[in-house]
Amino acid sequence: MDVLTLIIFGIIVLATYFSGGMTGFGSGILALPLCTVIVGIKTAIPSLVVLGLLQSIYVVGISFRYIVWKEYLRIVILVGLGLPFGMIIFSMFPERLLREILAIIVVIVAIKGLYSEYNQKEYHSHRIKHGWILLGNRMLDLVLFLGGCVHGAYGTGGPLIIIYATQKIKDKRNFRATLCLMWVTVNMYMVVQYIRHNVLKLGLSDKITQIILFSSLFMLAGTILGDFAHERVTNRLFNKVVCFILLLSSVFLFL
Repeated sequence: MDVLTLIIFGIIVLATYFSGGMTGFGSGILALPLCTVIVGIKTAIPSLVVLGLLQSIYVVGISFRYIVWKEYLRIVILVGLGLPFGMIIFSMFPERLLREILAIIVVIVAIKGLYSEYNQKEYHSHRIKHGWILLGNRMLDLVLFLGGCVHGAYGTGGPLIIIYATQKIKDKRNFRATLCLMWVTVNMYMVVQYIRHNVLKLGLSDKITQIILFSSLFMLAGTILGDFAHERVTNRLFNKVVCFILLLSSVFLFL
């Protein structure tokens, strides 16, 4: 892989993994559309899953005491049930179709996020008030299962999982720590499956391995900056920018 491609990929990771370091989510879905344009979706997804795993391990290490174990277990069980279905979708469907479906998901998430931001009357510093309609427990369980399906297919099931987490976990420190431990669990499962099915070959000549090794420092830098902002910066303006970038990046997915 040429150096310029690696540098561009790393810069995208630096910018987008700031979100995960600050809030515990958002890195994958923000990075994936842009990275897909550069290296293709079937290279971008495994690369970002591994980088997301490394980021989440770091965040869990510095905020372990804030994990809400009851919610973690509920999330990881239901998301875990959906993961295999998503991974089957990833292996069966052509890249073009996956890109178009992902673009539609990104557009919906971005528009919903912008609508919520510009229509909320009060802002709570502990998290973004997404404006989702309050759902019953059964519907929330279904949302988690679908989030697992999406994460298995795209490595970015965050938006659906966040619907559940924003209704169940109130404090931003608990929110971030619990989500990151969940990402460690599901992404570790996905990495094992990638290795088993020869998607991730772990050799220095492998393109995905080269991307991961080169981008790890960019990921770490973004995560550290995000952690610094976690206690000092509100998320409201940042998430508006994220939604605008998501809308822009979805355009590239249709090309």
